[in-house]
Amino acid sequence: MKILFAWDWLRPARAGSHWATLSVLLLTSAVAARPGNTLDDLTAGYVHFLPAVVWTTNGCAEFVVNVEATLTNARAFSFQFYVQSASLDLIEVVPGSAPGLHLMPELLRGDTLWLDGFFDSQTTGPSVSLAALRMRAVAPHDAVTDIRFVQGRGYGGTPSSVDTILFAGGVCTVHIEGTPPLPPDSVIIITEPYPAHDDSLLILWHRVTHDADGDTVIHPLYTVYLNDVRRDTTFVATTTYDTAYWCPYVAHTFWPGDPTVNATIIWVRACKTQP
Repeated sequence: MKILFAWDWLRPARAGSHWATLSVLLLTSAVAARPGNTLDDLTAGYVHFLPAVVWTTNGCAEFVVNVEATLTNARAFSFQFYVQSASLDLIEVVPGSAPGLHLMPELLRGDTLWLDGFFDSQTTGPSVSLAALRMRAVAPHDAVTDIRFVQGRGYGGTPSSVDTILFAGGVCTVHIEGTPPLPPDSVIIITEPYPAHDDSLLILWHRVTHDADGDTVIHPLYTVYLNDVRRDTTFVATTTYDTAYWCPYVAHTFWPGDPTVNATIIWVRACKTQP
């Protein structure tokens, strides 16, 4: 008697839901030999993440998780992953470096991410690069979440001899430091005497060294915001690791012929880049 395990699933009928069933096929040699009961070959594959553990911070820091797979004569694949949208923001999916890879546009619905693709020719390897997930943590507090393989299937072989690839997969654990840094202290604005830098402002502030829990903050990223009072418009002037910025905003042009700014409100925020 031969025992074959085969995954079968349905795409979700609503956002964030999925179903999976494990079918067990029991075939005696007599049944398998009957005409019309030939089965395609079954091959196993495995999907893993690199790195397997990520330490990041809430806010401006970004990180990349690479999706790799162990493949044998693969032609096409379709994967589902769990990504907790309340804690992680998927910024971009970049195709991997595997030769002849064509990655389809991703689909993220709720907490489920679909990645599909195919190769120009059959592909075999222990660490085939499929995609890079560029992400940012958005959890409001300290949190531990993961990016997890849910299920997947692939195909290889030839049209006359199809090889079905059944996948298992791993987990990438993401540790999020969500305690915000203290705000920049002693923000001052200096105007230089005419004619030196007469169209600029020098913005200075003290370096942030601790967060709200009193822990040390390493290499914070500062964002300088400006609000044009006359136009009621707020935008980012710059992001910098320095504690000084020459701001040419008084000469900022919103449209041709209108370079003048009468009044602006300036503030600076800090963001952790390292846990």
